[in-house]
Amino acid sequence: IRLSLQGLPVQAEGDGRYGMKVKRSLLKFLSPDAPAGLKLKAASVDQSVAGQMEPDDIVTVLFVLCYDKDAGVSAAADKSLQDYPVAQKVMAMEERLEPAVIKRLIEMHPDNDAILIMAVLNQGIDEKTLLRLAETGPEEVANILAEDVDLLCRMPALIEALVKNPVVQRTMKASLNALKASSTAPAGLSAPVPAPAPVPKDLMDEKSMVRPDEQNMYRLIL
Repeated sequence: IRLSLQGLPVQAEGDGRYGMKVKRSLLKFLSPDAPAGLKLKAASVDQSVAGQMEPDDIVTVLFVLCYDKDAGVSAAADKSLQDYPVAQKVMAMEERLEPAVIKRLIEMHPDNDAILIMAVLNQGIDEKTLLRLAETGPEEVANILAEDVDLLCRMPALIEALVKNPVVQRTMKASLNALKASSTAPAGLSAPVPAPAPVPKDLMDEKSMVRPDEQNMYRLIL
């Protein structure tokens, strides 16, 4: 199904469409054919509707409804997303979210360490946002990224971003530069790359799983 998300602030893909996965169960609130009254209830986080959803569902629904064609629905959704408790947003970020949703939450709470930490840990974060947080994020965010050796080896630009971050200590910058040198050295000359520290189980459980009831949602092409 294709949904119209006019004004959605995301980079268009090659064919001019932005693909966003949502659960089938949420389409009753997001479909163009959804009753206006039901959309407004969802946008207002009415308990008769919100009680059926988890925090990650709520922030996703609110985000999408912020771009609804109905001005009343979009205004209510924007206000609800702003007012939704930070603790609930942090809980929502324990599940994989769409890149645009993560970016919106960061924009709303640029100085909240919990939001920024959960953003870099979320499997749905896009590379551009991850690099920006590596370069400008607080010390704990930088430390989390600097300790993920596997990610650093797969994304050398992340090392460069971390080195630019003023909160990163000199010793860590030296280690990062050494890792970069070893990963770019000719074959046979690089030093062994240390194994990444294991990710706590509670951060791995189901975080990278794509739910079977998700389906693609696209901007309407006229």
